[in-house]
Amino acid sequence: MTWDVTVADAESHLAATTLAAGAAADKAAANKEIKYSALASTNIFFPVAFETLGVMNRLAVDLVSENGRRINSVPTAFCSPPEGKCALIPSHLRQLV
Repeated sequence: MTWDVTVADAESHLAATTLAAGAAADKAAANKEIKYSALASTNIFFPVAFETLGVMNRLAVDLVSENGRRINSVPTAFCSPPEGKCALIPSHLRQLV
C-alpha cells in the first residue's frame, strides 16, 4: 500500500469550497491520482489530502477508518509495571481495562 499526503489551501479554492466542503482536498487528491497513475499496476494507492480548514478527501477518510478498524481488532499487550507481567487483552475487552 502506498499513499501520498498533501495539504490544499482552502482559501485558494474559494469558488469550489464554498459550494462543497472538501472540494480543495478532492481536487488535490485527484491530481495525486493522475501523478501516480503508473503505480496502479503494482500498488494500492491512496491519495490523502487535507484542507487547511481540516477537511479530508473521501479516500483519506476511508484509509484512516480502515487502519483504525484493523489496529483496534488486534489484541493489545497490557503490562503491569510493578510486577512486569503482561497479558494480551482482546479488543472487545479493552474498554474495561
